[in-house]
Amino acid sequence: MSAVPPAAVATEEPPCPLCADASPPTRLLRSGDVATDWPGEYGIVRCGACGLAFTSPRPTPSELGRFYEAIYAGDNAGEMRRMQTEGGSEVILRARWRSLRKIVRDAGGADGPGTRLLDVGCGYGGFLRAAGEGGEWQLSGCDTSAGSIEGTVAPASAKLVAADVADAGYPEDHFDVVTLYHCLEHTPAPVAELAEAHRILKPGGLALVEVPHFGGLWRRPFGRYWFPLLLPQHLNHFEMPTLRRAFVDAGFGQVVLQRGAWAPIELVFSMGLLLKAIFGKAPEGRRPVGKWLLHKLLGLGLTAAFFFVDLPLSLLLARTRLSGHHVAVARKIQGRDTVAP
Repeated sequence: MSAVPPAAVATEEPPCPLCADASPPTRLLRSGDVATDWPGEYGIVRCGACGLAFTSPRPTPSELGRFYEAIYAGDNAGEMRRMQTEGGSEVILRARWRSLRKIVRDAGGADGPGTRLLDVGCGYGGFLRAAGEGGEWQLSGCDTSAGSIEGTVAPASAKLVAADVADAGYPEDHFDVVTLYHCLEHTPAPVAELAEAHRILKPGGLALVEVPHFGGLWRRPFGRYWFPLLLPQHLNHFEMPTLRRAFVDAGFGQVVLQRGAWAPIELVFSMGLLLKAIFGKAPEGRRPVGKWLLHKLLGLGLTAAFFFVDLPLSLLLARTRLSGHHVAVARKIQGRDTVAP
């Protein structure tokens, strides 16, 4: 089903999604939807109480579904499935799995036969497929998109649920590891999402979150065309202190790791959005020839930029706090409400 651009978009200006402060925030940026060019203007503001950057104004909950239909479903469902499960994505997903295993071992967590993993926002299950190659862990996944669950590439043994994690009915103290890869920026209630992860983790269990990093190197030069912004679908724009606070407010007793994450397409995708704004969309077919040739040359240039600039630089940025994405891991500790360094 095709997503139909709305004639107008109903918006709201919510209180801070992290601390619920309702005082007037600081305006940082205003932008339309540069991915689809649909009508509407949104903004990013910073909470004066806790420092979280968040989207305001943003589409109302009933309107927001249209924008997900435009990017993640509808006519784009097949392309989104390929993007999440094939080609370069497989490399990234396997790297995530190896990184997770190392993080768990270094933190003294459970890693062996019977280790229970839940991937929240699992999409088409590409990460679960990578995790299932070892055949040791017990895998579960949930996603609000029923279509993603139906088209999954996860192993047949994985237990999948088409629901939000809070509605999936998971028992308390059940999982050893809960992962939330690029889903906390989408939720209007990030602390509640993490609190549910805390509830269903065993004592000593680990929660891993990966989100865009609003303090990343490329955000300022690209502005509204910085790909990880993805307005209006991304509601929260975390930096390391605000993500740390979200863990604390959700009840986690120990944040064991915060670092940059490998994001090898951040620069090229941002350049693509900027070039689309300058030169327009690529024409269908080969007419007009001049514009078609220009877009082909731009595409070749972006490909070269990926291999010779984006890829090596992203490896360097992943070792710093300047990457456009970052990872944080927290441990559930019963009887403590303080955070260790």
